[in-house]
Amino acid sequence: MQERWRKQWADMQGRLYITCCIGMLALLSMMASSSWVPLASATQQSTCQATLLAPVANARIIAAFDGPAQPWLAGHRGVDMEAKTGDQLRAPLDAVVSFVGSVAGKSVVSLRGEVGTLTFEPAATQLSVGASVQQGEVFAHVEGHSDHCDDHCVHWGVKVGNRQYRDPEALLTAQRIVLKPW
Repeated sequence: MQERWRKQWADMQGRLYITCCIGMLALLSMMASSSWVPLASATQQSTCQATLLAPVANARIIAAFDGPAQPWLAGHRGVDMEAKTGDQLRAPLDAVVSFVGSVAGKSVVSLRGEVGTLTFEPAATQLSVGASVQQGEVFAHVEGHSDHCDDHCVHWGVKVGNRQYRDPEALLTAQRIVLKPW
């Protein structure tokens, strides 16, 4: 009986070892993939600072993020911030202008930075694609056509990787992650 128990115990240990190895490989491959993007540098996390600055002065969110359960489903993939035509847009982080133009008849400006791609509509800029902007620098102004933000707001979206959208409002809040004892 004892011999049988020892064999089962050795079998179970072997399976546990293999499962742990597979889990570690999966974790390492996820961290190495291009879709894994850290939200803030270690110094920002240790000092408990917000990752992004609000792009609109005295920002007030009038329509919250409502991301879809699946990337292909309908949803509100950003926030609408109260703004009027001509209001300045400030860079929420150090970034590069990645798109300026019209998408489905909407005036759009996009920035690419540490957290992913940030889109603003309706927005216009004099900057060219590839221009660098520093956090807090005016990079555009509210202008143009949008299907839901004409003359009273600007839509701001944050896209990480290919299809994952983040709530910009969550990135405006200082976040500190700690482990707590049981």
